[in-house]
Amino acid sequence: MGKNNWRQIITFMGAVLAYMMGSGFATGQELLQYYVSYGYQGILVGITLAAILIFANWGFAKTGHQEGFNKGSEIFNYYCGDKTGKIFDWFTTLFCFMSFIVMLAGAGSTLEQQYHLPLIIGVIAMAIFAALTVSCGLNSLVEIIGKVGPLLAICVFLIGITTLLWHGSNIEPNILRIDSGELPLLKAANNWFFAGISNAGMSLLILAGFMTQLGRDTNPLRPLMSGQALGILLYAVISVLIGFALTSQVDLIAGAQIPNLLLANNISPVLGYLFGLVIFAAIYTTACPLLWTTASRIAKEGSVTFQLVTYILSIVGVVLALSIPFDILINYIYVLNGYGGAIFFCFMLFQESRRGLSRLWNRAWRNRYPPPR
Repeated sequence: MGKNNWRQIITFMGAVLAYMMGSGFATGQELLQYYVSYGYQGILVGITLAAILIFANWGFAKTGHQEGFNKGSEIFNYYCGDKTGKIFDWFTTLFCFMSFIVMLAGAGSTLEQQYHLPLIIGVIAMAIFAALTVSCGLNSLVEIIGKVGPLLAICVFLIGITTLLWHGSNIEPNILRIDSGELPLLKAANNWFFAGISNAGMSLLILAGFMTQLGRDTNPLRPLMSGQALGILLYAVISVLIGFALTSQVDLIAGAQIPNLLLANNISPVLGYLFGLVIFAAIYTTACPLLWTTASRIAKEGSVTFQLVTYILSIVGVVLALSIPFDILINYIYVLNGYGGAIFFCFMLFQESRRGLSRLWNRAWRNRYPPPR
């Protein structure tokens, strides 16, 4: 494989990874609700997430490449039919916008907790950065988040490893306390299986249009397919690792809005100061695609209307992000939309299975009854 292919694979891996690593992951709030709350079963949450998303991204990219859709959102009609597909299309658009609000709230909470700045400063700053980036279009977006993603993964990974080396012996007793109900943590679902499905479904919805359009614009597909699979696997591994790191310090982080910042500050106040900026960057890499997905559904990318819609959505997002606490936004919006994504995945799985069986049948029929020459 040539250097250019490897460069493409790493760029796509970084783009998918950065897309996934939004405010919920970078702050640790999502990991607290989807992984820490389930003890050792958090590993099964990560496996479920990876299996669903690798398959789903493969389907999105392959279909986008083969069908050449004008819009990535047409993937919903392809798998669900016109009427149901339109419902999922608008549901996903609404979800992406709600998730954008979560990103703004996470940015504000990060600067407030670490740097003691008023919540409104972080919220408005993130809204401005995202709006300016999105107005430049999808290509610039992939380039930016593809380079930031690996850096974010490395930073979070190192903080997790350091915390585990220092406090790993606390994991076993803390899991026993969590399982006994001594520590009432917010949970995404009643058990690990539904938590994994919800976590994957949430990410699946925001990746659908993005991956479909990347599949349409990428040739050959192999670097994109390899990059997305590596990105999802790395995301799942780091999620489980940081989940255990948070578990080892559960007394410190229980009830915190930004638990990962507390881990960083516990290692070094200087690291905590720097990591606050890293979290802000992580939120930025997800806020931008979410805003782009919403705006591109309403108006054609590159048009004056698209830019106007982008700025209007940013202003509305600021108002709502200042009205609801960050952890509550995560618990309600992510979990609800995760189940919506899981329902769409069932449609997708059915259609891919049906088409796969049809291809196998046709191939077997041709082999048994070859056409006359």
